[in-house]
Amino acid sequence: MKRISLFTFLFVFLFLGSQVAYACMCYPPDDPYKVSKAVFFGKLIQISSTDQNSPRILTFRIEKDWKGIETGEVTVLTPQLNRCGYNFETGEKYLIYAGELNGKLETSPCRILFEDVAGDDLKKLGRPKRTIAQILSISQSRSKDDQALKALVDQMITAQTEYDA
Repeated sequence: MKRISLFTFLFVFLFLGSQVAYACMCYPPDDPYKVSKAVFFGKLIQISSTDQNSPRILTFRIEKDWKGIETGEVTVLTPQLNRCGYNFETGEKYLIYAGELNGKLETSPCRILFEDVAGDDLKKLGRPKRTIAQILSISQSRSKDDQALKALVDQMITAQTEYDA
C-alpha cells in the first residue's frame, strides 16, 4: 500500500510539476540581431503597468544602439511575470533584442540578457551604431530644431493675427 501511495504522489508531483516547468520554455532565435526591430544596451529606469492582464511597459535609457533606436530613451512592452515575463529590476542594465508588435517595440525572456551575461553577445554585435553621447547629441539637436520650429510657427500665427486685425 505504501508503494502505491508513493507512486501516486510521485506521479502527481511530476505530472503537475512538468506542466509548470514547460509552460514558459523559449527558444532564442539563431540570429537574434537579424530578426529584431531594435537592438540596444541600456539601463532600465521605469517599469509600469495598467493592470495584471496588460503587458508591462519598460523605459530604458539607451547606452549603446546597434539597430532601430533614434532617441536617448525607449519604451518596450514585455509580458507580466505571471505570463512568462522576465523579472526586470529598475536600475539594472540589459541587452535587449526587441521585436515589433502593433507598431510598438516588445521583447520576451528569450531576447533579453542581463548585463552580467551579455558579454558574448556584446562581442558578437561589435561596435555600436551609436553610443550614449551620440544619441544625446541627436536628441539635443532635435530639441533645438523643435524649439526653432515652434518659434517660427508662433511668429507666423502672430503675423496672421496682426494681418487679420
